[in-house]
Amino acid sequence: MNLKKLLAFFLVAVLLVVGIVGCSPKNDNVGKEGVGKEIEGDGSGEGKEPSESSKYGEFGSRPERTYTILAGNDSGTIDLSETRIGKLITEYTGVTLEYEAVVGGDIESKVGVMIASGEYPDIIWGGDNHQKFMEAGATIPLDDLIEKYGKNTKIAYDEDTLKKHRQKDGHIYFLSPYREELPNIESVDNGFWLIKEVVKLNDYPSTTETTIDEFFDMVRDYVKDNPEYEGAPTIGFTFPAWESAFFELTNPPMFLMGYPNDGDILVHRADDPEDYELETYATSDGAKRYYKLLNDLWHEGILDKEIFTQNEEQYKAKLSTGRVVSHVEQFWQFGYSVPQLLEQDGKDDRTWVPFGITYEDVERGQWQNAGSLKARDGMSISTSAEDPEGVFIFLDDMLSEEIQKLYYWGVEGEDYMVDDDGMYYRTPEQRAQGKDEEYSKKQGLGTHWWGFPRTINDYSDGNAVSPSRQISEIQAGYSESDLEILESYNAKTWPDLLPEPILSPYGFAWDINIPDDSDAKIATEKMGDVRKKYYPMLIMEPADKFDAIWDEFVAEWEKTGYKVYEEFMLDAIKERVKAWTK
Repeated sequence: MNLKKLLAFFLVAVLLVVGIVGCSPKNDNVGKEGVGKEIEGDGSGEGKEPSESSKYGEFGSRPERTYTILAGNDSGTIDLSETRIGKLITEYTGVTLEYEAVVGGDIESKVGVMIASGEYPDIIWGGDNHQKFMEAGATIPLDDLIEKYGKNTKIAYDEDTLKKHRQKDGHIYFLSPYREELPNIESVDNGFWLIKEVVKLNDYPSTTETTIDEFFDMVRDYVKDNPEYEGAPTIGFTFPAWESAFFELTNPPMFLMGYPNDGDILVHRADDPEDYELETYATSDGAKRYYKLLNDLWHEGILDKEIFTQNEEQYKAKLSTGRVVSHVEQFWQFGYSVPQLLEQDGKDDRTWVPFGITYEDVERGQWQNAGSLKARDGMSISTSAEDPEGVFIFLDDMLSEEIQKLYYWGVEGEDYMVDDDGMYYRTPEQRAQGKDEEYSKKQGLGTHWWGFPRTINDYSDGNAVSPSRQISEIQAGYSESDLEILESYNAKTWPDLLPEPILSPYGFAWDINIPDDSDAKIATEKMGDVRKKYYPMLIMEPADKFDAIWDEFVAEWEKTGYKVYEEFMLDAIKERVKAWTK
């Protein structure tokens, strides 16, 4: 190695150690002489051909290049390459990203247009529609690239994890961002949510033993005593029910009956996967009881009258007023923005406490997701990519500790600090700005990089992968009201309020891809259509018509072909258990 290159390498190393400009790499030599050529022996470099890996330089001094990308539903809403963190990532990797815009979040139409044209961005991630890319042959196998260039990939995704990515043909076509192998220790995944004021008024009722009837008695009593909040009607209960969130209306019976989140089915596990059984629950007694309850709440004026007309933006705006007493949904639907807005407005007591309620005869609830990789989709390299090696090296670079810290923690001195022991922490001001949506967009912090490959490993310096896994930071981020509630329940974090999840040998049933042209897929579409037709009727029609509508719903359900879907899912779950546990 010649002196000039040695000095450049030394300078990069020094800068990384001292963390100048928030761990920003020095990149002065990118594009200058010698980049991409591996120099050995006497240092002359004469007669040496650049290798595939060396032509992209070293991490922190790679040649500039631009790749196009489709990054899920929100692709193009933010130009991440222009954010503070995005620019630092470009310095590390040499890559600038050009995003394909998804108009109105309609990723399904975007994917369809691309498949019809046969032209794709270099990097593609279709979210829930990603399987369509794979079925269209739009993605390339990553196996050889991982073996040759995947230094960081093989650390972030160990052998067992990569095995779970393999498709039926034995190849890996994407790297999943759904790294949920570790249990959530910061927030509750799912639940019925009750405002803190009501929890205090009822002397901190059990979050696990309170029955559904007892829960709604508390809601009714509060609405009766407080019909208005700040001049607007108090809303007793609500939930998301727009097209992409309709599962928040279909899922609760599953949890109330004591089952984990497996989408449309209840899975009865056994020691031998061949003894597994399952069933859909849409027409079960547990489901009927829940929708009868919603019918009662609707006619009592407790249930939100806009559940079937509001969109996501309107729903979150409503929650942010503080007049919603209770709701049921997954935390991610609201938890990363709404509580922060309420806290900023001094309405911390109008945020919510999670309840894992069940029916009376259920031994324990399973509202918390068991830790498991979700292997349904992730970022792929498309067949249109002219530089697949360079694209993969970029994706592997994104899994480096330096960039993962930027993802999760941000820029040192701006988004977090380092104490004398080398441990990361945030000041109150940094925690506040981390919750500020406008700041996080401008900075390129946190969830805006969702979809990219990511690790779950703690860093080599002993810090947790993210603030949400650093216990000291989790507790420091709680408000005074949060801490008061947790102390009253003798808990340290919100997940302490619910039973620990039971690990699943197959992950999540809803994570299993169903081919678009299959009978099972047709059945699921018919199942969805029937529920979307009858659930609003079951809730809003007069109470004396409920049983007749239910009988009509059950008769139409029988015509959906749901048994074909059940058979497909049972076979797929058995196969997954065998593949993942062998």
